[in-house]
Amino acid sequence: MTYRMLAIAFLFVAAPLVSAQQADERELDATHRKANEFYKAGKYTAAITEWERALALARKIYGPNHREVGITLTNIGGTRTRVDDFKRAEEELTEAIRILGGVAGPVTKYVLDKLRGD
Repeated sequence: MTYRMLAIAFLFVAAPLVSAQQADERELDATHRKANEFYKAGKYTAAITEWERALALARKIYGPNHREVGITLTNIGGTRTRVDDFKRAEEELTEAIRILGGVAGPVTKYVLDKLRGD
């Protein structure tokens, strides 16, 4: 088999994979936008549901320890404080800080400290 034939075969195999990831990334962006709209409207439970969908997509696309996963966990954890689900908020914010390497930002650390009673 020549290199040219291998290159053509690769394109037929790789092109659908690229398209699938691009579709997942577009869905992730749309899900984040929808969650933000719910949050701004004060519909926190609906926002959490959308961010949970975004979290699953981010983990699928990027893996469990990617920055996008950490940011999404920050969004979920912060929003859970709006519906008084402090235990789960603490878990998600703790995971976000672990993923983001302790650079989750002062707001996340402040919220986490308050949840812990510090």
